[in-house]
Amino acid sequence: MEKDDDRGDRTLATADRVARLLEEHGVAAAIIGAVACAAHGYARATADVDLATYADPMTKLPEVLRALHEAGLQAEFSCEARGNAKP
Repeated sequence: MEKDDDRGDRTLATADRVARLLEEHGVAAAIIGAVACAAHGYARATADVDLATYADPMTKLPEVLRALHEAGLQAEFSCEARGNAKP
């Protein structure tokens, strides 16, 4: 059975890979959810990395999604307008 420390290290390493890929594609993003909590010392179990992005959901995000898949990562995105943003 995998130790929790190993799984946490792999999750953070994956988050770093994703952050670099987003940067390569010019997409501003912030890690949110359990991984963000872990980065601040509040460990929570998680099986994914959640991101908030600032990018065109019709052109840029599909491009990034393809790049994530090509990098061997499982990825999906949802578009949710919040605040004063227009859908």
